[in-house]
Amino acid sequence: MITLNKGFEIFQNNYFDLDEIEIRKKFDKDYKDKKFLKNDYENVAIVDKENLLSDIFYQKIYRKIIETVAFDKKIRILNLWLVLSQKKNYSKNKLPFIPHIDKRRMFKVMIYLNDVFVENGPIHFHECDVEKYENKRLSLKKDYKINQENEIKDFKIENYQPCTGKFGSSVFFDTNCPHFAGKIYENNERRILRFNFEYF
Repeated sequence: MITLNKGFEIFQNNYFDLDEIEIRKKFDKDYKDKKFLKNDYENVAIVDKENLLSDIFYQKIYRKIIETVAFDKKIRILNLWLVLSQKKNYSKNKLPFIPHIDKRRMFKVMIYLNDVFVENGPIHFHECDVEKYENKRLSLKKDYKINQENEIKDFKIENYQPCTGKFGSSVFFDTNCPHFAGKIYENNERRILRFNFEYF
C-alpha cells in the first residue's frame, strides 16, 4: 500500500491493467452520454456515484484504488470525471493553469487514456506536507476564484514536477498539494478518468 506523504504518487505503468481499445471506446461512449451530468466545464462529463458503483468496469478500478492507498482520514467516493482537454481549453495565468490548492479538499486519482508528454498538458506537483496549506484552504472565501486566492506562490514554477506518462499511467494526489494543469499545445489532447473522493 502507498501513503501520500509528499502529497502525490505517480504510477508510470498501466497499474489498472486497462485495455487501450476497450477503454477508449467506453470513454467516447460515456463522454457523450446525456445521462451523465454536464457542468461549468465544456470538456467534462461527470459520472455520479450511483452510476459509477453500478458499472462493473469503473467499479473494478474503484476497488483497486481503495486497496492501494493507506488513508489516515476517512474517504468516500464522490464521482468520476471524464475529461478531454485540448488547446482551446487552456487559459494562461488562470485557474487551474496556475499553481493552486483546491477549496474543497479531496483525494483524486487521475488515469491517462493516452500518452501524456509535456505538450499534452500534464498535471504538475510540488512535494509538500499537505497539512501546511490547511489553514489557507479553510480561510478561502466563497468567491475565492475571482481573485484566485487559492494560488500558491511559495515555489518557483520550474521546481514543479510534470507528471508525464504513457497510456494507463496514473496519479494519486491530495488536493492540498500545490498543483496546476499544464499547457496543451496545438494538435494535442489529454484524455483522463479522474476518480474524486471526499474526506469526511
